[in-house]
Amino acid sequence: MGYELESIATPRDGADLDAHQTVLEARWQKANERLAQALASYAALRGRVLPGDPGWLAAQLRIAEARQRCREVADELALLDLSLEPA
Repeated sequence: MGYELESIATPRDGADLDAHQTVLEARWQKANERLAQALASYAALRGRVLPGDPGWLAAQLRIAEARQRCREVADELALLDLSLEPA
């Protein structure tokens, strides 16, 4: 499961901020879907492989990557919310 590099500069005016927030929310949704898929895959392996099995380790890595991606997008959304607040 590869993640594309996404770096979007945060816009400064209202319409662009709304569009940027919509993009971030879509990315957050996709990240959560990937996390759910990784957790389901991991659960399917439980009891069928040994803890050191490469498939088991790969499943754990996918979960860690998906959780990290969720955190990154959530952090970006939080920063955007802070930038939307009046000074």
